Amino acid sequence: MKENKGPKLELELKKLVSEIAIPRFIGSRGNELTKNKILKHCRSYASKVFVDEFLFHPKAEKISVTIIGLLLLIEYLALMLSHFYLQPISLFFATALPLTALVYFHFWIELFDMIGKTGKTRCASILAELGNPNSKNKYLITAHRDSLSTRPKGTTYFHGFVWLFYKMPVIMGIVYLLLNLVNVGILVVPAILGAAIALSIFVLVASFGNNSAGAYDNGSGVAILMLLLKTFSKKKLDAHVIFGFLDAEEAGYGGSISLAKKMRRNYKVVNIDGIGAGEMEILIADGPLRSKTSQILNGKIIKLAKKEGEDLSPYWSQVYPGGDHVPFVRKGFEATTITSSSYDIHSETDTVSRIKFAQCAFVYRLLHKLVTVGNKNVV
Repeated sequence: MKENKGPKLELELKKLVSEIAIPRFIGSRGNELTKNKILKHCRSYASKVFVDEFLFHPKAEKISVTIIGLLLLIEYLALMLSHFYLQPISLFFATALPLTALVYFHFWIELFDMIGKTGKTRCASILAELGNPNSKNKYLITAHRDSLSTRPKGTTYFHGFVWLFYKMPVIMGIVYLLLNLVNVGILVVPAILGAAIALSIFVLVASFGNNSAGAYDNGSGVAILMLLLKTFSKKKLDAHVIFGFLDAEEAGYGGSISLAKKMRRNYKVVNIDGIGAGEMEILIADGPLRSKTSQILNGKIIKLAKKEGEDLSPYWSQVYPGGDHVPFVRKGFEATTITSSSYDIHSETDTVSRIKFAQCAFVYRLLHKLVTVGNKNVV
């Protein structure tokens, strides 16, 4: 099966991204418009098209981040007060801080699901099916179709962002605990600094908006899936492939949570999220205690990438869950995510002009090979 190559491929991908690069948070007019465009495309090329409808809370992620920020803030303030007035119980709060964060991040998806179920916003993931349903070579290839902005135009994440807002509160809680245990002395500085960081998380969440065009995140992934669907529809496919255009990822992985409960586990899940920016990555694990992604699937993809002249860096998202593959991993699927690092994510600067479409074309070719030769030995 011959796949598209060269500048023509990049132009096709750019055209597809341009058609859906508008603000499209769940429940918005932009979300409905892009849903209809994707549906029309799928119905033109797929043998079967399904819509997985579900209700979800549009602010499930925002609420969960607010909860953890507020909890950390309260615990840090309690730690400071206990240091000055009730010093014997300061050890309790020092222990509670890192444990709170670790437990929270481990059960993040479960919290999304719990909050999401209280929502009344109607969401819709689009599933397009091709190939032989009796084939043992089964793939679910996904990309979320919604977008989100968390900061105003022109701002970018700095390289220490994750460390400052997510990892440092946990580390400082542990340091404070160790200082108590070895009787070196109790330092109030980590508590003061930690309270400021927890407050920053709380304030940061208040900036969630809906102004990003979402070209990189995740118009790029959607475009790759749309073009693969078009290509595969013209050939006899010795595999069974479902393309999943998932909704409500930005609200808390709503689409993947819903679908993971309904799909059979004999599908290998490859999620594409944010292509066309920095270093190419394959996510190998999520959170401090999270289940790992499929080592077999990761190895196969990495070998195929090397044959195409590209290295995929294994990446462990140590604190923040890394994408729509996570609910599938938790349900026992072989699943992973391919992405690329970007500091334009969730910003009004996330536009079509910032995307490197040569990288999108590479991922398109990689997935093409994975499906067509993915059931054979790759060396």
